[in-house]
Amino acid sequence: MSFEPAVATLESVTGEEPVKLSYYDSQPGRTEGLYTTLIVVHGNGYNGSIWSPWAPTLPEDIRLIAYNRRGYGGSSPIYNPPNPVPGQVAGRGILDVMGMVKHCVEVLKVPAKDPATGKGGIALMGWSRGCVLMVGLLDLYPTLPSTEGKFGLPASIPTLTPALKSHLATVLHYEPPLQAVGIPPGELPAMKVPVSEQGRVFGEWMKSMVPDHAKPILDKAFQVENVPVDTAMILVENGDWPAAEVIAKRAMSKIPEGVSNGLLYGTKSLDYVYDVVPVYKEIMADQPHTGSLSMEGTGHFAMASHPELLTKTVVELLNTL
Repeated sequence: MSFEPAVATLESVTGEEPVKLSYYDSQPGRTEGLYTTLIVVHGNGYNGSIWSPWAPTLPEDIRLIAYNRRGYGGSSPIYNPPNPVPGQVAGRGILDVMGMVKHCVEVLKVPAKDPATGKGGIALMGWSRGCVLMVGLLDLYPTLPSTEGKFGLPASIPTLTPALKSHLATVLHYEPPLQAVGIPPGELPAMKVPVSEQGRVFGEWMKSMVPDHAKPILDKAFQVENVPVDTAMILVENGDWPAAEVIAKRAMSKIPEGVSNGLLYGTKSLDYVYDVVPVYKEIMADQPHTGSLSMEGTGHFAMASHPELLTKTVVELLNTL
């Protein structure tokens, strides 16, 4: 299975310049057959090439689209306005998720979900900081195309909504961080140093947690300069964690009809992630089409360290939610 680079030009709905997002496609040019399109959204510091060891392990009925968020891997620059309203940076990230869904539907012509078999459609999977965007999208979903002015977005986004509503089948949260559900993150090791050193310290911290064979993969995908800037990818004003908790509960306590919601995590992950797991489970409770799975012995980078196990877990979630 290939992992070919491409570029998507996204429609601007904010009056700003159109955004270009580079991405990798595991089945470029595919036009036949029923399959699930899995769009993955990477976290802080690591671009879309982090998924490269994982792509060959996926079955033929999953097409992987791994895009580079703004500021990563040749995509448009990071959105960094001088005086953003709370959640505005993440709001632009949510627009980019919706824009990639539209690109997949209208340009790549990926199939919609088949009600008879449950196959097809689009699954979104946020990883680490990318999960913040999944929570925000689920919060917006019930009222779309109206955004109710959340996250500094235009009041309505009618041109991005139809593709999402027609094709979105599943949202997955892979190793979500504390900020996704409003738990104060405290002072992380990488934040105890001057800003100029945060990227380097963060990268060393992350790399210390993976086996030797995965370290070169992390090195290749790491963009040290983005670490301190990407901390703005939250849904609230920095420090207003009670507001983030409200958003998470509103987003996931009643999953929209026709959409499933799942959590996956490693049993050897960071406390920064592992403390989130019971909160997710409590919010989702026993709703239909929700669930969670753990991956024994893996940490934050299963796509690099245990790609076959990540495939097994994702496939099981997609088949059972």
